[in-house]
Amino acid sequence: MNRPSQSPALYLAAASMVVGLGSGAFAAFSLPQHSVGTPQLQPDAVTGAKVAHRTLTGDDIRASTLGKVPKATHAKTADAAGAAYSVHNESGFDVQPLSPVTVAALDLPKGSYVLMFKAQVDTFSNQQIIGCDLVAGGAKDQSFVQGSSAMHESSMIVNNVATIFVSSGVAKVSCQSFFTSTHISHLRLTAIRVGSVTVKP
Repeated sequence: MNRPSQSPALYLAAASMVVGLGSGAFAAFSLPQHSVGTPQLQPDAVTGAKVAHRTLTGDDIRASTLGKVPKATHAKTADAAGAAYSVHNESGFDVQPLSPVTVAALDLPKGSYVLMFKAQVDTFSNQQIIGCDLVAGGAKDQSFVQGSSAMHESSMIVNNVATIFVSSGVAKVSCQSFFTSTHISHLRLTAIRVGSVTVKP
């Protein structure tokens, strides 16, 4: 038996029907606009790679989930850094031979500090020698002044240290003279709190 021949028109109609069904199926499974919201999203469905660059603002981010900025781990001490403590005495002391006396002191809270001490020393002979020690937080600085003639001379004695107080403590300056009594005046001890101190040998 001879089969009837299929015309090109029949093939064209069949192809059109397939395309039509495909479009209908697509339309049947397409979601309406704005129909997907937060409740429909699975956990971790939206990752950083899927978020458009520069589209998130501060309101979109929970601050408690953010870590510390690497360069700002010491920021908690920033408010305290820069505080200064100072004590002074204009009239001064007569420092006796081989009898150390505390001439200035500061009570300091825990922290890192740069400390400076200065005083005026009056001498009348080269036999008058005075030495002062600044001690703070385990650091120590020594300095000496000696008269150079039989005439009255005024010199400055200066000490300074950079140190760390691991707990609150006292910074103090003690002085002693050698051979004869020596007068010091216009004393000032200053401590400036800084963010950190690095001490190299």
